[in-house]
Amino acid sequence: MNNREEKGPVPYINFFMKRLQGARNKIGKINSIMEGKYSPALLASGVTVIAALITILILFLPNYLGVANDGSTDGIMKSAGFYYMNKVPDTNYGDYFIKTYTEVASGEEVQGNVWNSQLFFFRAAKSLDQLFTRDSIFDIRFLALIYFLLYLPALYLIIRQSCERVKTFSEGALIAGLGLIIFSDVGYMTYFNSFYPEAIWFLAILYCVGGYMSFQKKRSGYKDLSALVLILISGSVLVSSRRQCAVMGFILAISIIRLVTVRRSFIWGGACIAGAFC
Repeated sequence: MNNREEKGPVPYINFFMKRLQGARNKIGKINSIMEGKYSPALLASGVTVIAALITILILFLPNYLGVANDGSTDGIMKSAGFYYMNKVPDTNYGDYFIKTYTEVASGEEVQGNVWNSQLFFFRAAKSLDQLFTRDSIFDIRFLALIYFLLYLPALYLIIRQSCERVKTFSEGALIAGLGLIIFSDVGYMTYFNSFYPEAIWFLAILYCVGGYMSFQKKRSGYKDLSALVLILISGSVLVSSRRQCAVMGFILAISIIRLVTVRRSFIWGGACIAGAFC
């Protein structure tokens, strides 16, 4: 009877509990060593640096990664003045992503009439390309560069605000590590090298969520107002990027109205209501 009991699950449970207790002791020692040294800003900076290196490797160094076209972005491309260099349509869709485009339309191509928030980023990338290359060829990596420069502050903001919600180093390190894995995923980064709106959606949501989370601590009215403006700008970019994103405006409006209770000020309440209305 005793032999049967020894072969049951009890020894394994005891072994697991001992290992768990040992892990807790080690985590406790680490937290005691890092007590008073825990810095959400430092963890967020470390994650941002690592994510920057990963993104540079994915987007800007051979072999370059991106998302292949499927034809759904042709309208906004032509509105920005970008055209396929290969005039055979079947060769431009569903294969590898295209890195270079021409800025000169052929006789059969007509400039598009699509207007949304993507145009601002496309034209900024076009101007940046012309500044450095001074030719009629557009390298999509200039668009990825603009997204990349916007991505780093957004990542820093949301990782720092997430780490601000915990008090110990082990919890903060876990959050920072998970944030690095989730927000620097190659599935997100490759959209930077494309004309799809997913890149803008990704960045706008990071800024909106990060800005909203920044209200978790009391601070000066100037910083609160800056966060509110950040949410309004990034939310406006998100909502105006595609028609189907319009529903996000109602969600953002409700979120902004909830910020009225952050400060007991008529001016602040009016600013929140006006922002929600916008």
